[in-house]
Amino acid sequence: MKSFSPLKWVGGKTRLAPDILPLLPPQPENYFEPFFGGGALFFAYGYKAKKQVFINDINLPLMNTYRMLASSDRDSLLTLVEEIGHGAYETIRDRFNEIKDQPGIESAAHFIVVNTMCFNSVYRENKKGKFNVPVGKNSKGHRNTCDSLDYDALRFAGRLMQGIHIENGSFTPWPFPVNPGKGDVVFFDPAYLKEFSQYNKSGFTVDDHKTLHTQALEHAANGATVIVCGSNNDASQAIYGQPTKVVALARTVGHSKRKQATECLWVYNGVIK
Repeated sequence: MKSFSPLKWVGGKTRLAPDILPLLPPQPENYFEPFFGGGALFFAYGYKAKKQVFINDINLPLMNTYRMLASSDRDSLLTLVEEIGHGAYETIRDRFNEIKDQPGIESAAHFIVVNTMCFNSVYRENKKGKFNVPVGKNSKGHRNTCDSLDYDALRFAGRLMQGIHIENGSFTPWPFPVNPGKGDVVFFDPAYLKEFSQYNKSGFTVDDHKTLHTQALEHAANGATVIVCGSNNDASQAIYGQPTKVVALARTVGHSKRKQATECLWVYNGVIK
């Protein structure tokens, strides 16, 4: 299955998925992804797990949206998205900030709309916890609209997510009710060290990366295949060691292409690095 993400997300792994997949077993027993974001690897691979899938992200509005897509309220959600999407962006953003921490289809619908219309699909909150990204513009200078929304992709994503475990919290303590073991796959895609470090308003620190590395080794020692994706720099390699693979690719934010960059993949599979 070709990788895709139903929502635009900074740092998404759609382009990197073809380099990750050969490093994984053909089919995991259980699949764990503690930093879900756009979920490209899940939609290319993780959904095939023989037993269970566990996903998590610290972003509450994002995970509420996935819960609603996976629920029996999916059609009502997408109907509301279509209605809201005809409004003025600033009005929609103001309403989103009023309800973004509330579970349900209204906050999920507003999230999908602001994600589609905002600048480069960036999710950013100010110190007061308010989403403050301005509306984006296309190459002709026109304000973004919801005309580009792929409702079929959203429906398909929701069907693939039915029955999976969806959590909202930090990666530590371990957010899932079971620990990875033999035959399982864990994919870590944290905020990149010294690059996109503002994973949420509290940031993602060097100590967080060290904790994640320890966690990765523990899961690998229990028999899981663990992959960590990160930036190619000395600071990352000082924590995670020599990368298993370095991948060159054009980094993007939303539809905006950036210069060529390299990213590292670290694979831990019962071997301490």
